[in-house]
Amino acid sequence: MQVKLATVSGFCGDDGKFGVSGAIRLAQEAALSNPGKVYLIGELVHNEHVTNWLKKSYQIKVVSSLKKVPAKATLVIKAHGAPPALYQEAVKKNLNIIDATCPMVKAAQTILKQLIDHGKKVIYVASSKDHDEAVSVTSQVEHGVKIVTLSGIDDLIIKKPADTVVLTQTTLSMLETKEKFEHLQKKYPLLTIRPHLCQATTQRQQAVLSLAQEVDLLIVVGAPHSSNSQRLLEVARSSQKPSYAVNEASEIDHSWFDPSILSVGVIAGASTPAWITQAVVKHLETL
Repeated sequence: MQVKLATVSGFCGDDGKFGVSGAIRLAQEAALSNPGKVYLIGELVHNEHVTNWLKKSYQIKVVSSLKKVPAKATLVIKAHGAPPALYQEAVKKNLNIIDATCPMVKAAQTILKQLIDHGKKVIYVASSKDHDEAVSVTSQVEHGVKIVTLSGIDDLIIKKPADTVVLTQTTLSMLETKEKFEHLQKKYPLLTIRPHLCQATTQRQQAVLSLAQEVDLLIVVGAPHSSNSQRLLEVARSSQKPSYAVNEASEIDHSWFDPSILSVGVIAGASTPAWITQAVVKHLETL
């Protein structure tokens, strides 16, 4: 069976200054400068393989709350950002703060604050209301923002559309947002819609659609709690080709590959490490 890897796949921010690659670089540098004293609250990026690697190779400690970070330690802010209250508490504990928030998320935080300062109401569209990015962005203001999921857009009642702006989580599906927003704009012509979709996410979604034209089946490699990977799976399935998601090679189900499947396309989400994708490709090549 022929295996094809998408032209754009895996970590975003290849230059090490942006996105997942940038966040990992900052965490590595912090760990090398402060061995044994670097902490993360939750995952740096949404991938357990990256988390385990940072813990094992760089002795970075992953904890559940700021209370478990000792005073004067180094705290790395995850790529999805954090609420202002966390920064404030970290300063009180005299922590060395390394901010690995993705620049796209930082931009969304700034845009939201500016809109609220100018008297606008904001509707923030997220993959889920408790997603780390959604929490970090919407917590930048104390009022004036409403979080909705894509499935909840159809039920929205906007009382003052001329004074309302729609923003998005960076990792949503370009296809699904386009359809939903076109409908919303027709319903509320005076509404301002500002999709804030990450270029890396969009590139991967375009790449999987292109790949779908060349293969019989698609495999998306990414964590089940990774929004960009799950949206990538949704886009893959929109191609009408059989599409599946795996977190690692061991999750590949041989029953997916009947005799009619002669080629398979592989694409990895923006937080999936290359070694995991390579293992998936090697496994598929043995089928």
